[in-house]
Amino acid sequence: MEETTYPMRGVNEALGAVLACCAPLEEIEVPAKDACGYVVCEDVVAPAPYPFFDTTISDGYAVRSAETPCTLRVGYAVLAGNKPPRPLDPGECCYVATGAPLPEGADAVCDVESAAEAATSSSVESAAEAATSSSVRVPVVPKGKDVRRRGSDHEAGEVLIPRGAVLRPWDLGILATVGRDRVRVRRRPRVKLFSTGDELRGPYDPACKVRDANRPALEALLGGAGDHEGGAIVVDGGIVADSPEALGAALDADCDVLVTTGGVSVGRADFAKPLLEARGAKIHFGRLHMKPGKPTTFATLENGSLYFGLPGNPVSAVVTSLLLVVPALKKLRGFPRDRCVPPHLECDLGEDVTLDEIRPEYRRVRVDDFRVVRSTGFQRSSRLVSMHGADALAWLPDRRAAATSTLRAGARVSALLVSPLPPARPSFFFPERETTTHLRSDDDLFKLPRTDLLPADDHLADNIRLSDDNVSLIVVCGGIGLVQSAARQIDLVCDRPAPALARAMATALADPLQQPLAALRGTTLVIAVPENPTLSKRCLDAIRPALHAFLISRTC
Repeated sequence: MEETTYPMRGVNEALGAVLACCAPLEEIEVPAKDACGYVVCEDVVAPAPYPFFDTTISDGYAVRSAETPCTLRVGYAVLAGNKPPRPLDPGECCYVATGAPLPEGADAVCDVESAAEAATSSSVESAAEAATSSSVRVPVVPKGKDVRRRGSDHEAGEVLIPRGAVLRPWDLGILATVGRDRVRVRRRPRVKLFSTGDELRGPYDPACKVRDANRPALEALLGGAGDHEGGAIVVDGGIVADSPEALGAALDADCDVLVTTGGVSVGRADFAKPLLEARGAKIHFGRLHMKPGKPTTFATLENGSLYFGLPGNPVSAVVTSLLLVVPALKKLRGFPRDRCVPPHLECDLGEDVTLDEIRPEYRRVRVDDFRVVRSTGFQRSSRLVSMHGADALAWLPDRRAAATSTLRAGARVSALLVSPLPPARPSFFFPERETTTHLRSDDDLFKLPRTDLLPADDHLADNIRLSDDNVSLIVVCGGIGLVQSAARQIDLVCDRPAPALARAMATALADPLQQPLAALRGTTLVIAVPENPTLSKRCLDAIRPALHAFLISRTC
């Protein structure tokens, strides 16, 4: 069958077709302990206030706050899980453990340590002795101190987990708190997963043939419970031989979603599309305008199952699963439509990239703390290693749409997140150099607020981005010699030069091998001076009045 039988569809159009075919699955009831990862189909409502009674936050003495400071008789002790034997009498306190009910008449708790401190001057020597003493001296205790009031965590009738929420581990604790041992949820979709191809062997087969990487990767992706995974019940169907009969048997699988990899292009052994048509399946699309993943096929089978025919190249299979199959599984699980698709960030390219001539590309990239994306390496669709370390898929237009063959570093692109981002670093550690130490200690300029010093190292551009929200002046030490390493990084992150300041510093320096720099990033002034302490001071002295005026204007 000719490839042109199937019009090329854009990814957004294809995703719309997929989600339109996905109705949330039926409701079922499951034990609360097994409900993690399910979408709840009911509001979980508190049947009673919690805590059920006024309780204590710390070990100590339950007191009447109006009686403090004073020496009180210790009448009895109440441990967690026990009831107070009687109300407090005037002039009396009781020892209470954390979580114990507060006795009637008490309105505050004096912690053991404070009581012990107050008792030290009255010959009580330790917190342990204070806890077992027949009387105790307590300081002033405000009303309500260390008391958790009845219903302060939640009131009766309060919705604790709303309908449509994905149950997380802590939600199972909430269910236990309100005494729910079962909960109504959407059934998780059943997925049958096959790889096709006579050339394939199992992933751990020692035979010198092509090992199947697709099934292990997709089984984990489609069945995983993470935010970027499918949450389905996945059954491994094994490897299907290159024959219409074998593929036909696979299409008869009892499941909600059938996923195959390979066999969907136009080669002699690619039987999927003709077989689907012969069996009366409705093919919604058979080609996608994207790279990787062009031959991706989606159909609804006669039995109502959804069919995804994914390319055989591992990266293509993973990328199309992230863009199409995972959203379908989420919709079946009961997710709202806007939570089915991967979240996206607007990011800046950290490097020049060459665009594909005819297809937009989903490039595997890492995202740094400043939303700058960089490629994971060689992007061939057979190279699954390009997914390793990928935080996102950066959408790159084709050359015709972009009207250029290359997107330059700094260009804004949209990146679809496919894994949790690494935690942001609050700052970078800079070993103190002679210049920065000298300037920090000797120059009054850096005693003014909102100034910073940075070394001209490999992290300079990132460090400028990190600093500029908090400072008005950044002085870079070094990197202005023949190599001009600071200049390249400053140009990358700054908006416009400040040539008058740069010329004034260069005139004072009178060294053609050193080219001081000055530029603006928003309202932050960035200047670069020599690493030598004497020369750096000479540069700063040349523009000191201007710098003082600039800093004062920024702090007014």
